Parts: sequence; C-alpha cells; structure tokens
Amino acid sequence: MTVRTIGSRIAVAAGALAAVTTLAAAPAAAQGRPPQPQGLSVTVGVAPIVAPVYDGADEYAFSIFPDIRVAYGARFFGSVPEGFGYRVVNTRRWRAGPIARLRFGRDEDSGGSPFLIAGESDDLQGLGNVGVAVELGAFGELSSGPWVWRGEMRQGVGAHDGLVGDVRLSRIQQFGKTTVIAGPSVSFGGGDFVNVYYGVDATQSAASGLRAFEGDGGLVSWGVGVTAVRPISERVTATFLAGYDRISGDAADSPIVADVGSRNQARVGFAFGYRF
Repeated sequence: MTVRTIGSRIAVAAGALAAVTTLAAAPAAAQGRPPQPQGLSVTVGVAPIVAPVYDGADEYAFSIFPDIRVAYGARFFGSVPEGFGYRVVNTRRWRAGPIARLRFGRDEDSGGSPFLIAGESDDLQGLGNVGVAVELGAFGELSSGPWVWRGEMRQGVGAHDGLVGDVRLSRIQQFGKTTVIAGPSVSFGGGDFVNVYYGVDATQSAASGLRAFEGDGGLVSWGVGVTAVRPISERVTATFLAGYDRISGDAADSPIVADVGSRNQARVGFAFGYRF
C-alpha cells in the first residue's frame, strides 16, 4: 500500500483489489458503461504477509491481516484494508467520493501491528506506543483504457492529526483467468503526521537513546507494487501481492529509519477470500 505502518502499506497493495472490478471492465467499458454490481456482497478472507516489522524497519516479520469486504451495489464499499467509501461520482471514466481509512498503530516493545504473528524488533523501545488513527477525506479515480489514476487526501483523527495523501497509477493486464494490476505510487504527509511516526522528541530521545528529530511535511515515500488476482472457484479468490517502497523526504532522515532502520521497504504475501 505507505509513511505507513505495515498494515497501511499492505492496505495500498490490497487497495489495488478495489480496482479489479473497475479495471477488469475497462476493455468492455470502451464500448459502453460496464455492468454495475447489484445488491449486497460480503467477502471474508485473510492475508498472510511478510513485511518490515514497522514502517522504516530493517527487520522483517510475518503478520496475518483480516480482509473483510462489504459492498452494496456499485457505490458503497467497505473493508479493513481499503477503508469505507461511497462513489458519489460513478461513471465509465470517473469515480469520486468520501472515504475513511484506519491506520493501525505500533507497539514499542515488538515494533509490530496488532496482527503480528512472528518476528519483532526492540528498536522502538522508549518511543511509546502509537495508537489507531482514523483518516477522513476524499478520493478520485480516472480510467483511460487499461490505466487508472487514483488520488486520495485525508485528515487524521486520533493517533495523528496530520494531512496525508496518496497518488497511484495502475495498469490492468489479463492473462487467462488471472488479472494483474501493477504500477507506481507516491505518498505525502504533513509535519504532524511525519513527527508521530518518524519524530523523536527530547523525552523519547532520553528514553530510547535515539537522537532527537523533528521533520517537516512533504514527500514521504515512493514505490511500485503488483497484485495478481485469480478465481479458484465461483466464490473463492486467491491474490498474490508484492511491492517495494523507498522512504524519502524528511522521514528518511529520522533516526528510526537512518540509524536503526532502512529506507528500503519490501513486502510479499497472499490473500484468500470467500464471497458469500
């Protein structure tokens, strides 16, 4: 998915799944409006992922994230990785509307998210825990053939109160029954956001031994991801996801990244979902 905890980075990769239906319909859409889903749809799944223990870590961990998705018609969608949104605008080329996302926190003792299964880090001891944040904002998408541009801007509430934004370009390619979505992304964050996840104040510095650091907002990371989706049966779908992000801007100068972690962040995993 991602400035992000592991859960949020995976959300970007998993968020690409939200585009599968739209993107898969893109070739047909060139000849008219794609078929619109009707009624309630519920999918329950899990996503085993190997990724850095925390955003900026150089140690990797194994986590299992829940993937529960609810959609109603072609406009409302909601899930743990993708957030909850409503397509006020929903045409062949344009989609836009409000969105709310969860950004899971991290534990100073293990470094990990609530979904950590194996692998941890003690690099963050003394920094305190970071709780869950709710991010409220809007999204917009533009489709052009097999390409989709998507942008989001959100305001944090809870663990952080900064502005965050993401821009992603995705391309769809069909290989038999397998749908592959790949493309680059960039993430931005305001100063308040950067300092919650990358900052070290004087008290934290004394407790952790890390140098004090206060950063400004701007570009936080850039990367590339690929998602491959294949139906196993009428109701079961398997998804492979992988990606790489490089932490940039002021966040890259944080001691959490530069001194005890790494700017290079990779991830790989699978997701399995059952649609009721």
